[in-house]
Amino acid sequence: VTYNFLPEGTYNFRVIGKNIYGFESKQAVYKFTILPPWYRTWWAYSIYGIFVILIIIVITIIYGKQLKSRNIKLEEIVQSRTAQIKKQSTEIELKNTQLSEINKQLEKLSIVAREIENSVMIMDSVGRFEWINDAFIRLYGYTLQELINKYGDNLVGYSQYPYIQQVITDCVKNKIPYSYETTITNKNAQQLWTNTTLTPIIDKNGNVIKIIAIDSDITKLKLIEKKLIEQNSEIQTQKQLLEKANSELEKLSIAASETDNEVIIMDNNTNFLWINQSLKKKYEGEFDDISSKNLFNSSYNPNIKKHIAKCIHEKKTIIYETEAKLKSGKIYWAQTTLTPILNENGEVKNLVAIDSDITKLKRAEEKIKTQTLELENSFIELERKNKFISNSIEYAKKIQDAFLPSQQEFKKIFPNSFMFFKPRDIVSGDFYWTTKIVGSKQSAVNSQQPAVNSQQSTVTKPTADCQLPTDDLLIVALIDCTGHGVPGAFMSLIATTLLNEIVCEKKIYKPSQVLTQLNQGIVAALHQNEKQSTQDDGMDIVFCVFNTSDKKLNVSATSKMAIICDKTGLTNIDYNVFSIGGAFSALKNAVYNETEIEINPDSQLFLFSDGYYDQFGGPNNEKYMINKFEKFLTSIYKLPAVQQQKEIENNFINWKGKNKQIDDVLVIGIKFSDIYNFYKKCRKTHSSPFGVNGM
Repeated sequence: VTYNFLPEGTYNFRVIGKNIYGFESKQAVYKFTILPPWYRTWWAYSIYGIFVILIIIVITIIYGKQLKSRNIKLEEIVQSRTAQIKKQSTEIELKNTQLSEINKQLEKLSIVAREIENSVMIMDSVGRFEWINDAFIRLYGYTLQELINKYGDNLVGYSQYPYIQQVITDCVKNKIPYSYETTITNKNAQQLWTNTTLTPIIDKNGNVIKIIAIDSDITKLKLIEKKLIEQNSEIQTQKQLLEKANSELEKLSIAASETDNEVIIMDNNTNFLWINQSLKKKYEGEFDDISSKNLFNSSYNPNIKKHIAKCIHEKKTIIYETEAKLKSGKIYWAQTTLTPILNENGEVKNLVAIDSDITKLKRAEEKIKTQTLELENSFIELERKNKFISNSIEYAKKIQDAFLPSQQEFKKIFPNSFMFFKPRDIVSGDFYWTTKIVGSKQSAVNSQQPAVNSQQSTVTKPTADCQLPTDDLLIVALIDCTGHGVPGAFMSLIATTLLNEIVCEKKIYKPSQVLTQLNQGIVAALHQNEKQSTQDDGMDIVFCVFNTSDKKLNVSATSKMAIICDKTGLTNIDYNVFSIGGAFSALKNAVYNETEIEINPDSQLFLFSDGYYDQFGGPNNEKYMINKFEKFLTSIYKLPAVQQQKEIENNFINWKGKNKQIDDVLVIGIKFSDIYNFYKKCRKTHSSPFGVNGM
């Protein structure tokens, strides 16, 4: 048996034998000892210990010598530094004495700066942000870190004033304050008007080391200014400069000293503790000595005791206005912000009064009151005149309605049709004219539709008994006069009279000739052919004649006012360059052409003025446009006439939304299927749908 790696020590080896019959022998024991190697003997460990002790002693002796050398050098340094400290201590004591006096002044100024209403920003000489006060956070909603994260660390990135970089450069270069007004949007997306004063801070060597920006909220003044501009007056306003700050003493003192507002710091009994130079200058030496001054005996406000009591009792800032008469006799209006300063126990420790010159604002308010009274009187007179004019226009509408036939007569000529009228005013410059010529005789119907409020249309069928067949002419015209309202209505009456004369009396049915005659009539009626004439009124017209015999439509137009829709798609109708009337059309060589179109049973004619597609609306507040309008008409032409009228009306209302209607609107749709089939039936039975004499 072999046992490897036995550690040193004494061992007993026991052995028992067993034969093939299962009998065991007695136990035999052999005792033996294993000695350790020499490096683990006791004398080896003793040598190890002695060697370690010798190493420790050597290290201790070497470190001791090094420590002693360092102590000597340290003592020399301490002696040198002690001499320097003794020398500096004298200078420090002197500076402490000076700082103590300065701190007393700064403590007073700090009260002003902590409570100032104006926002204060301190920057380095290139406009990088260093500090803002609590008023800045209240006004704009940004802390210093939020401001830097959103706009960068420079005033150029934050300010919305377009010339801010030039102002900073001039301020540093010329070493003088600069003021400017600008709009700025705060964190709550409110747009404010501010008056900003950039003041350079100069060191002993004449170098600009800091720039202080003091912002005054002048939004209220700008609103007043805007109101005065609307009333055609200019009012000079005094920007409110209400300063309060919360900063380090040196920075707060700079902010308080640079303000143009009058500042008074008082104890809780209103005794004056400190006033700034602005107050001394404003009151012309009255406050050179403040030792016996307090707010009770110095204020010109008759309710000063009430204001002070309210401020101290409620421990809140109050604002009041005071009229004062200076030594020079000048009247001065001041708005005073009286703010209580509380101690740690919540008791009023000091009072701070900040005056802003609102003299110009008061003068502006008086002027506004006077102008408001004048406006009220003018408004009463205007209402009276408006009522008179409205009554006159309503009466003019009644005359126009009585002079011109209704839509039912139009339906007798074009039964399967619709009409969408939406005048902008009470009376309209958009109208239609229609008549029916039976053979060589004229129908009794020649009508023009004035501006009416009814926009419903009905589809009627011809009901007249059949007579001998004739080549009937169905005539319709849509006219858009210059302007709208009363001027357009007067033009419509002139045009109607001329059309009745040209078609019904002179029996001119060719569209191009009708337009030529109409143009000559308008030019003559308005004297536009005279050299010194300034009259430039006129109209656009589309004049259509449908021949029931050959089923052809002749059209002459002065503008894009008509399209034909059928199974082949959309057919545009050519138009002339000359309008009816006006300086351009007053030329002798005004020529009008016409277009001939063959009409199918499924054809539909759309006539329209520009009021529909010129209307502003939609999500982008833009014009509807002619191309979009034509596509819309093409999409609905297969619908029944009544349904087309509803679709056109709903589409216009939805597009216009809340926008004001800008022009009169007139859209006419005429389906030829019923006319086409009815005349075909009448010819088979040798009859005319409207009789020998027409309707």
